Amino acid sequence: MSSKTIKMEQVERLTRGKRSGANIGSRSVGHQLRTFEREIYERALQARYLIVPKDSRENLWNVWVKVANAKKWSCLILVKETRQDRGELFQDEELVYAGELAAAKAEIRRLAKALNV
Repeated sequence: MSSKTIKMEQVERLTRGKRSGANIGSRSVGHQLRTFEREIYERALQARYLIVPKDSRENLWNVWVKVANAKKWSCLILVKETRQDRGELFQDEELVYAGELAAAKAEIRRLAKALNV
């Protein structure tokens, strides 16, 4: 995680395509979320982990790293390939599990409960 202090208000501004006011975003790195991505983002905020399809844009990932930093959470991201029934689980941007999707979902729930409470 970045050592720079990030506030959720700044992350929210980035997700809406506005300047953060704190130089935490980059024009070359996507952060603005589309409507369907915002729905995924809102669910992730409640669950304290992000689940994204493998073919999604990197914007959700970029935003979630900043959210985890702002909230002082472990950054948990599950990249799912539904057709192959596979999932890759990342904790703080390091791959910690790759395998069956159901097992990956169970593991991310377990980690979120253990790390982010």
